[in-house]
Amino acid sequence: MNNPSLKLIKDLEKAGVRFIACGQAMSFMNVKEEDLVSGIKISLTAQTALSGYQLKGYVLKSIHFENR
Repeated sequence: MNNPSLKLIKDLEKAGVRFIACGQAMSFMNVKEEDLVSGIKISLTAQTALSGYQLKGYVLKSIHFENR
């Protein structure tokens, strides 16, 4: 499939952004590793990746928008 975001993804990777897919969500949605853009890592669960980064000093900031 032609992915219109591929250039953006590659540019962000060059800038140091890391993409990590949630393996649990992939399993639920029947997404295979070969369906992902090359270079994207897979974590067992999103919480596994998030807690690992929080232990390294990163902060998770959730932003919620209200419909007005």
